[in-house]
Amino acid sequence: MNDLDTGHRLRVLTQAAALPADLDAWLAVTARLHQARRRRTKRRIALGAAIALCTAAAVTAFILISLSPSQPVNAATIARRAAAVLRTGAGLPPVELTQVTTTAAGYGPATPLRVVEHIAFAAPDRWRDTATITLGGRRTRQLTTVRNGDVVATVSGRKVSVASASGQGGSLFETSVVGQRLAWASVLAAMGTGRCAPSLALNRHGPLIEGEPTLVLHVGPARCPSNAAPETDGPATFWLDARTYLVLRADLHGPAGHLAQMVRVTALRYRPSFPGGTFIVPTPSPSTSTPVPPTGTLPSLAALRNALAYGPLLPRRLPDGLRIATITPITNGGVPATRGKLKEFTITYDNRSGQPVMQLYEAPSSSPSIRLNGKRVLIRPGLTGTASTIEGLVLWWIQDGRYCSLQTGGVTAGVQLGRIPESKLIHTASSFS
Repeated sequence: MNDLDTGHRLRVLTQAAALPADLDAWLAVTARLHQARRRRTKRRIALGAAIALCTAAAVTAFILISLSPSQPVNAATIARRAAAVLRTGAGLPPVELTQVTTTAAGYGPATPLRVVEHIAFAAPDRWRDTATITLGGRRTRQLTTVRNGDVVATVSGRKVSVASASGQGGSLFETSVVGQRLAWASVLAAMGTGRCAPSLALNRHGPLIEGEPTLVLHVGPARCPSNAAPETDGPATFWLDARTYLVLRADLHGPAGHLAQMVRVTALRYRPSFPGGTFIVPTPSPSTSTPVPPTGTLPSLAALRNALAYGPLLPRRLPDGLRIATITPITNGGVPATRGKLKEFTITYDNRSGQPVMQLYEAPSSSPSIRLNGKRVLIRPGLTGTASTIEGLVLWWIQDGRYCSLQTGGVTAGVQLGRIPESKLIHTASSFS
């Protein structure tokens, strides 16, 4: 039955019921039907839109979960950014902070047990770090390092030494406080791919530290422990400023899972106004070394012995083919001294091809030379050294009141070194006299 038939039947029924002739019930019915259809169409459109929105939201949520920072690739990226901040200050705004680093006993004889630093950082080439260092036996000393442009000054007690930033690392986190940050900076820098990459987990909702929201980066135990820095072989947790990626807190564990090192930022202020003179490099102490050639090198071992304040310890045996290339006295800022005697020097050794492959550094054992953490190595009966792989391979030891170190691989004093085996480095060290 179509609409016309239905309308005709209704009229017949109306007449039979003696209803008013002008009543056309079908028009009212069809009008209501059209309204109902329009309402139903609107509801279907609204429902479809809602379903589409829900579907889009579900897809978006899936994408966000798939790209969540908890995934290793994103956690590794954030770790590398944090390492760049630590090593160079990359992207870090001016900041003033106090930081406390505590290391458990047993991680190297010369490793400070506690370091309290007051850091003023204006730029990667303009900063100041004043540190109070507590060594074994609760002995303390204060060390201030200032960089302004191309020069770095170190103030230890009444002694002030000034040197070129070139070839010394020069960044805040590589130069100051005997490399305290290098161990845990290396953990962050090593994040990446490969069989040795540790597991990572990132929580974007860390606690507020000094008023700053944080990211919490959990690092699993080292899959390829090297023993060079045992406090980094166990799991570690880093609390990073969510905006700048600056490490505000860190807990590092040794290979046995014991807490080995803690870092705490206890005061933090971004974009402060630094007092005038904060970054002025102090005047160096009167030089204590003899005149040296303008080139900054000495021509022979005889000249070195004549210039030194003490008789040097030198190797009697060298690996096959190695020869002395340069003998460099260490003076204040590279400026030749006018009186007194030298106390520090380096000797760079080349192989048969003329490539630098080993460098000797020697200074009094009381000097603030960097004591890198590492594995204990027997050099010869009665003489033990420490081998570290933080920068190339460095073997250092204390002998007859001297701090001695041999390095192969890596960069030292601006020189890129080739590599010789560790066994040859130890064999060379065993012949020092």
